[in-house]
Amino acid sequence: MKPGFLYTRQDIPSYQCPRCSIGQIEPDMQSLRTRQTGESVSLGKQEYWEESFHRELLTVNTKCSNENCKEVGTMVMHGELHPQNDEADECVYFTPVYINPAPAVFKVEKSYPNDVSMLCRSAFHLFWVDPAACGNKIRAAVERLLDDQGIEKTITDRAGTPQLSKKGYPQPVSLNKRLKAFKTKGKVQSQCFDALDSIRWLGNSSSHVSLDTDKYSVFKSLVILKSVLEAIYLGRKIPDSMDYEVARVNVLYHPDKQRSWPKKI
Repeated sequence: MKPGFLYTRQDIPSYQCPRCSIGQIEPDMQSLRTRQTGESVSLGKQEYWEESFHRELLTVNTKCSNENCKEVGTMVMHGELHPQNDEADECVYFTPVYINPAPAVFKVEKSYPNDVSMLCRSAFHLFWVDPAACGNKIRAAVERLLDDQGIEKTITDRAGTPQLSKKGYPQPVSLNKRLKAFKTKGKVQSQCFDALDSIRWLGNSSSHVSLDTDKYSVFKSLVILKSVLEAIYLGRKIPDSMDYEVARVNVLYHPDKQRSWPKKI
């Protein structure tokens, strides 16, 4: 299941169960309900009403197909009417806005640090309901990744004593400086620098301009994080496509790389 896909009420998607990774989380079509939203009802009373203003909310219960798992959940989808040339072909198309349990964007391997794994799973859930919060979780996962890689996170003096702020707390090292230190640790780390830096920029924007967070860019950041984790903890080759994924995020969020839309090779 990917962001931006549209579904009819007869075509609700299923996805791999994140609990057992064997069965499929499938919709219980008998539980499916749709209702016109209050805003749509109000607009329907106005003289300027158009069919394209029609909105619906769909809810459906879900269940894992694996009899040894039987995980249950729910899905909420937002629908809009898409008029066609032939009135008989008019149809409401839906896109997910809440999914529990959330589909895993990628497999969280046992070799990944526990803190990173927990943040990834939290990001999977938030992706559907709050892309900006998801962007923050991905950025936090990068911080925990650097912790696991032994990159200093507090400023210390030559004796190794933490330098304190005016309020008496250890002063943190900026993520920018931590990533530059990470880059010097080896070939793989150097190859991952631009990828992780793109997540930093998206995370910064998610924190400060959350309403402008692009959902598809957040999805791309999850794909980028997947490739980095596989390179560091599984020894897999970084895919050639990652350069494009990074450029796709940077063109919206990196202040020095917003000149032209990247071309996919």
